[in-house]
Amino acid sequence: VGLFAQVEEGRAITTVGEKTLLGNGVGSLSVPANTFQVGDSYHFKIGGILTADGTGGTPTEINFRIKNGLNVIAESGAIKFNSVSGTGWEIELDFTISQIGSRGVLFTNGDLSYIEDGARELSGFVFESVLDIDTTVDSVLDVTAEFVTINTGDSINSVNSVLYKTY
Repeated sequence: VGLFAQVEEGRAITTVGEKTLLGNGVGSLSVPANTFQVGDSYHFKIGGILTADGTGGTPTEINFRIKNGLNVIAESGAIKFNSVSGTGWEIELDFTISQIGSRGVLFTNGDLSYIEDGARELSGFVFESVLDIDTTVDSVLDVTAEFVTINTGDSINSVNSVLYKTY
């Protein structure tokens, strides 16, 4: 069941600081309080364009976060990019509610992938977490990027994102 589909490109991030990657879409990234059930599972995919010029001696560093409200449910940590020129990137995640209530539990796994200039191999990061989640309050999904170090001309945006319920 489709829950959200991005229909406008996300605004390009070109400065330091954490900012949302998501563009406007149809549907919703919100789940009302007390709606989750044990076993509810979701798949989320977001991708876009990244330019990072870390060839001048200072690699560009970006931290990706997937959030439920203010709570971080998956985080990449600062990933160093040496040279990425207008290439695609993608984050793909699965979430499962294993316990509900004020001390609910959320299982998350997924990956971030990209290809650096001149490389023929996929690079990336794997997300895995088991976190507390309060299912008695509204949940709102967000994906952010934060340039930890940035070089002139660096930018990232999202072009497409889709959230759907798998179980």
